[in-house]
Amino acid sequence: MFCWKCGSEIREGAKFCTKCGSSQDRSSRHVDSIGQTIDQVSDRLGDTIDRAASEIRQDFSRMYEENHNTTSNASKRFNTVSKESAISTDNTATGIKRYLTVDNMEKLTAISLFVPLICLAIGIVIYLLKGILNVIGNYSLRENLPIILNVLFDIALGIVDIAALVAVVYILISFVHKRSAYAYVTLAMVSLNVVAFFMIILRDKYPVLLTVGIVISAIVVIWGVDLVPRVIMQGEGIESGPNIGRDMSEYGEFFKKLKESSESEQREAELAIIHNPGEASYFDGRGIELIGNMILFIIVSGITCGIGTPWMLCRIYRWRKSHTVINGRRLAFTGTGGGLLGRWILWTILTIVTCGLFSLVEHVFLLRWEMDNTRYADETGTNGRFEGEWAAYIGYGIVQSIILCITCGLAWPWTTTMITKWETKNSVVGRDHMKYDGTALGLLGTYLLVWLLDIITFGIYSAWGVCRLNRYIYSHIHVDHSEG
Repeated sequence: MFCWKCGSEIREGAKFCTKCGSSQDRSSRHVDSIGQTIDQVSDRLGDTIDRAASEIRQDFSRMYEENHNTTSNASKRFNTVSKESAISTDNTATGIKRYLTVDNMEKLTAISLFVPLICLAIGIVIYLLKGILNVIGNYSLRENLPIILNVLFDIALGIVDIAALVAVVYILISFVHKRSAYAYVTLAMVSLNVVAFFMIILRDKYPVLLTVGIVISAIVVIWGVDLVPRVIMQGEGIESGPNIGRDMSEYGEFFKKLKESSESEQREAELAIIHNPGEASYFDGRGIELIGNMILFIIVSGITCGIGTPWMLCRIYRWRKSHTVINGRRLAFTGTGGGLLGRWILWTILTIVTCGLFSLVEHVFLLRWEMDNTRYADETGTNGRFEGEWAAYIGYGIVQSIILCITCGLAWPWTTTMITKWETKNSVVGRDHMKYDGTALGLLGTYLLVWLLDIITFGIYSAWGVCRLNRYIYSHIHVDHSEG
């Protein structure tokens, strides 16, 4: 028999390919094909954003050069654009209708019952974010960003809850065969979910509502835990009754497939290091080292009222680069806190002056400076560079925010993979362009594990979680020889 992935000949009945390490189980093939499809969509979306950013620059240049055009020409162009926009809007509306099926409405209903858990996770993340911003000392971000994020997520989750309630009511009114006792229990749970959500929103004004909301949310989540495998994994409707043993076994099968997929990719990375040590990419930093740097970061930045932040950032960059190997060549970081200080002060001033707007693109400027001071450890005199544009980064950020809001944060591995591919293809070390070939499905298992351990340990595991995520990400970054 032959491996379905690389085509190598293997012995009959083998569970794994001896060459590429991929699982020969059909369920793993199905999981891989799903991941490949999603990654292809992410790649196309990324290319679209890049083209859009390029078109924006070209349009601004064209507008500057052709400012002598007459008002009549502008009017004609406006009419043309209006017609095209109307056609585009009609096509979009048609596309949305295709997704408004009973099956998708029932899936939305099941997912909405996990909104209380998602609220808890978001609250923990925002709490940790406040701590980081307190260390950095950026007043505008510290005071405004958590509030903005809270409002955005509250709006998104509220829309999901209300949409689910409307969907259940519509299904029960329109389809007689859906009107079972279990369907009405689901309607009651979705209704309670909406009530609990608004109780939690109003917790500051009426503290007693928080306790009631938490109790109701717990009941809702218990029903949701059983509804998800029935509706999403087994394809049954909301009218179906619970079968706890069967429903719980579906979770076991789901996580088993995720584990097999993750282990398959890990085996491929390990085989690559064993068979081609000179071409392997990996990250060998440890969590205990990172947590030491983070504690030092907090102490120094706190004592110096944020002035020492550039030096601490350079320390972390130096640690991360020294533990990163790309195609067998270890990286090095040459930047200094003094070199970053002037830029850091300027960016802080611009963030304050623009009421926080500059912070949306500050990451790109920081990444450019980081790559300008990155080189191969065995090569001197040739530093790297970052070629990405801030307009494209904003586009990716908007798309990521929309997708995360719609999916209540569940699509983080896919949006992160999309942005990582964009950042990597625009990164140059020495004379080598980089590429990222990781998949969101491969990252998903690691992400879920890190997320759960962060919650259980109240954030203590975060340093080890970062290293765990870095090990997956950097093992899939390689030199792009096609850029030659």
